[in-house]
Amino acid sequence: MEPITATLLTEEMWRECDRLGNEMIVSKSGRSLFPRLCYKLGNMDPNASYSIGLSLSLCSERVFIYSREHENWLETNRGANQHVASTVWGSAAALKGEDWMKTPLMFSVHLSNSTEEVAEKTLPIHSRHMYNPVLTIYRESPQGLLPVSVFEFSFTKFISTTTYQNQNILNFKVANNKYSRGHAIAAMKKLTGSGAIEKKSRPANLKMINNRSSVDAKHSLTPPPEAHQAVHQHQQLNAYTPPHLMNDYPVYSSYTPNSDLSSPESSTVWSPFLQYPYCQPPPAYHNPEPFDCFHYPPPMYTPLEPLNIQTDMDCWANVQWALLALFGYVFYHFVEKRRNKRALEVLIEQRKRQRVLNFSWAKKVSSQLDEVRAEEIVALPFEKVGRREILSSEALRAYQRKALECTEQTNCVCLFVEDALRQAEELDERAKSPDFIPPPFFGIPISVKESVCIKHMDCTIGFAQNLNETAKNDANVVKQLIWLGAVPFVHTNIPQALLSFGCTNPIYGTTSNPHDVSRVPGGSSGGEAALIAGGGSPLGIGTDVGGSIRTPASFCGIAGFKASLLNIQERIN
Repeated sequence: MEPITATLLTEEMWRECDRLGNEMIVSKSGRSLFPRLCYKLGNMDPNASYSIGLSLSLCSERVFIYSREHENWLETNRGANQHVASTVWGSAAALKGEDWMKTPLMFSVHLSNSTEEVAEKTLPIHSRHMYNPVLTIYRESPQGLLPVSVFEFSFTKFISTTTYQNQNILNFKVANNKYSRGHAIAAMKKLTGSGAIEKKSRPANLKMINNRSSVDAKHSLTPPPEAHQAVHQHQQLNAYTPPHLMNDYPVYSSYTPNSDLSSPESSTVWSPFLQYPYCQPPPAYHNPEPFDCFHYPPPMYTPLEPLNIQTDMDCWANVQWALLALFGYVFYHFVEKRRNKRALEVLIEQRKRQRVLNFSWAKKVSSQLDEVRAEEIVALPFEKVGRREILSSEALRAYQRKALECTEQTNCVCLFVEDALRQAEELDERAKSPDFIPPPFFGIPISVKESVCIKHMDCTIGFAQNLNETAKNDANVVKQLIWLGAVPFVHTNIPQALLSFGCTNPIYGTTSNPHDVSRVPGGSSGGEAALIAGGGSPLGIGTDVGGSIRTPASFCGIAGFKASLLNIQERIN
């Protein structure tokens, strides 16, 4: 099959930037990478699953400085800052090859010089350094993600800086990046002609109009309807509402009926007005000529009783609202559960990629020791490994190589401890002193169960929600081992919640028995037992409440020991 191809669709723009001397702005909050990186992929296996990551490689070990005289960046003698490798992934999960090849792959990347944790889609770099984007394609396999193709172009190199030094590259990016601030200002100047944006103001003759009527407007009101109609409408309106407002003030009639209107009908009409507080006589109508609205006896009026009985329709409406609230509650929790599940799946995918990079680091470190020398060290008895004739760094690299071989067969290793190399080298430096007395476990690599905390490492117990919650300190037993000269170098696999004789969890997968991969190694210290039985560690630390050390030890044919309660010191003075 032909090799995978990747074509940069923005190559023309990148080549022009490279000719002008490409610069990229970097800030603490993050600045966008321009020109964009847009790739067209080809020759991928349509049915295979791939993950694609973008990272930045440090091109030079020196710091660069811009020369105004030469109008170019010059390399200095100062050493570069330590580059922190980071990767931006093309998708949250692995996709099939046919999906990657359907559409171009566009990376929206931000560059940040922050020393703290950066946001997603952001790559941390240092200012005044030369970098080059690297596209890496990983293929899924039973062993995890394996890199199959790496693409790095010579014309995509750039210098990171906090402000543009080269005016030519600045003008080019302003002219071609429609999202840049300079492009927006130029477009606004072109639109307004002079560059000044006219302010929209309210016309000078526009005045606020008072919603109250003027005094003269009172006399312009039209006469009311017929007297009996006006009274009837007023009674209907005021049966359950406050009195009318005129010029924002309540107005009531002070008119009293004449004596000739003392008929039974008139007294019947007036009685409801005295019974209800809001049932008042009609308001006085302002008119140049007073209008007597009580010339004619008003019709009979009986006020309506307020409704105090809830009807069947009201009950059904309440039931509907209750059902709607119940449905909303259930739907919200369903959506929230799906969202949380998807978030955990994304965390697991990220950890798988980190695990691939971690194993690559361990393979690179262990390869610095000769294979024959590594086999000699691994074949030595336990009591001879900690002697001063063998360097701590040599013992560490030898068992790292052997642990990689064991985990390919049984999947027993979660992650390698990257700080172990520094500890081993410090022990070697201390051993150079003639007065140095080696501690009991001098330079011996120790494997640690994943549920036991190691500083800067996750302690998930098999639960995805515990990912990326690194331990701030070592567990007491780990502190004692380090004080005695041991080097914790690997975290081993466990069953979820430590409650199974099998050894599987959704983060790191299933661990098998080294003697028969179709069988389980026991639990919950199954990863420890499989690694030690395969020769990948001389000594391991586990936990045991109901047989978590003794059971996997018997399953894998090794020695396991459960100390008595409080036999190990709980505090280190």
